[in-house]
Amino acid sequence: MLALAAFQGQLDTARVLLERGADPNAKGQQDATPLMMAVAAPRPDPELVRLLIDHGADISTHDRAGRTALDWALTQGDTPIARLLRQTGASSAYAAPTSAVPPTSSRSPRAAIEAALTALQPTAPVLYDRRKCISCHQQTLPLMATSLASARGIAVNTDAALKLTKSIVDTWNSRREDLMLGREVAGGANELTYGLLALAVSGVKPNDATNAAVVNLLTLQADEGSWVFWDTRPPQADNSRIPFTAMAIRGLGAYGPAGLRSETDRAIARAREYLRRASPNGTQDEAFRLLGLAWSRVPRAEIAAQAARLLALQREDGGWGQLPTLASDAYATGEALYALQAGGLSAKGSSYQKGVAFLLHSQLTDGTWFVRSRAFGFQPYFETSFPHGADQFISASATAWAAIALSYVP
Repeated sequence: MLALAAFQGQLDTARVLLERGADPNAKGQQDATPLMMAVAAPRPDPELVRLLIDHGADISTHDRAGRTALDWALTQGDTPIARLLRQTGASSAYAAPTSAVPPTSSRSPRAAIEAALTALQPTAPVLYDRRKCISCHQQTLPLMATSLASARGIAVNTDAALKLTKSIVDTWNSRREDLMLGREVAGGANELTYGLLALAVSGVKPNDATNAAVVNLLTLQADEGSWVFWDTRPPQADNSRIPFTAMAIRGLGAYGPAGLRSETDRAIARAREYLRRASPNGTQDEAFRLLGLAWSRVPRAEIAAQAARLLALQREDGGWGQLPTLASDAYATGEALYALQAGGLSAKGSSYQKGVAFLLHSQLTDGTWFVRSRAFGFQPYFETSFPHGADQFISASATAWAAIALSYVP
């Protein structure tokens, strides 16, 4: 409880738990302590970090991979939280693994997509057979990348694409009764919104599985009009409501059953108003706010204003970073470019082409893009055959987003 409160920035809750005797050094996911989760939270709170330290949190404790609280803070760059920890005497000795395969700048966008899909497609069955769950990194985002590539005449493994679609549909059909009754399912809004988005991009027709997903999704909308999935795996699930709300708009618009049209229309309208009021935090929020506004068909001026906000975050190297304190990477850059094209930016334009150049120059020889993980995984780690070890899941997502963005290049 204390660790989750720390990760979610719930200062008052953490204070109450500590006053009731909660152990500030108790180890949970990945042997991480509440202090580690507080400093690596999507929105770290210095006051909460000081509270934990004042109550005896050990700044020198290591997690399963040898990381200290300072190492976790540094996953977001040299931030005020990292400087605060240094002031208390915290140290860092962890060297994050990086790919030994050098980048290549020789591929065309088409060849880069082909190389990326060659690396991605064999891994989805491994994860699905092992966990029987729908993941963003191995199922839904790769399905989007594969479908967009195929639509543009790029050779793909069609059998692998069909299996990706089947894994989503079969999973939802196996849970159909629970979904239709509004019961909570394991993946919640995360699974449903990413899944519906991927199916919509792939042109899959409405069916019993998508009907059930929509019914369940409607029950998950908050009073304020948003959707959220509480998790400890940023950036893909960073407790922000903006991405899930945007994807819900897309999914409801594509798959709302005729008999529920008035309900889905009202849900979309409430979601649109939520996005208009929302305050984005970081590139992913800015990108999905643009997507949600575009998908909900707000006036062109609103879309252009949000696109300008996202364009303002583009770096000199052509890419985008997940956070202001982090370097540009393929995950944030792919998301940003995908959102900008949805918002009307031409892939022939200079800004888009600068992003494309960044992606092409940072792709590795094996066809992947490397991104360091910032997530506290909730399941035991295992290999899927995708490169980059413990960083493979976020790197797979980054590889898919990069391929998606490159698919729009003429």
